[in-house]
Amino acid sequence: MHTSVRETVRRHLTSVINRMHNDYDHKQPKEPDVYLKNAVEKCIHGDSLMPLVKEELKCRIQIRRLSKGQSEIVLESEAAPAPAPAKHPLTEEEVFKKNARRRQNRESATRSRAKERQRIAHLLERVSQLEASNNKLLHSIEVLREQITNKKTKENPQ
Repeated sequence: MHTSVRETVRRHLTSVINRMHNDYDHKQPKEPDVYLKNAVEKCIHGDSLMPLVKEELKCRIQIRRLSKGQSEIVLESEAAPAPAPAKHPLTEEEVFKKNARRRQNRESATRSRAKERQRIAHLLERVSQLEASNNKLLHSIEVLREQITNKKTKENPQ
């Protein structure tokens, strides 16, 4: 990440922390929140300010809730992770079913893509038909306007 972007991230972080202190001083810790520090690290090592913006938005929402006397929202990502289910080796039948499901899904996706391509081709054909019809009608309008103009000039020669 370029130095100017890093400086922008640091300025933005300082601004966010100052606003948080001003908005809700007694709930804000003296050091930046761990999640905020992680967001800054992601910004510095990545090419986007999005993690910092998301964290700022989350902090603003929390501050607003706390200032209204509502409870703090604990996000699933911040809560203790659920224990992973115990993995057991698949039986031969389970492997067969899994592969059959994958094959069916792949075939279904292929059919769906072909159907979508066919629908798009039909729509493109319909568009070209309508454009041709529109051009014929525009030509007819032009011919009729010329006829009207010719009749008017014959009736009222000046």
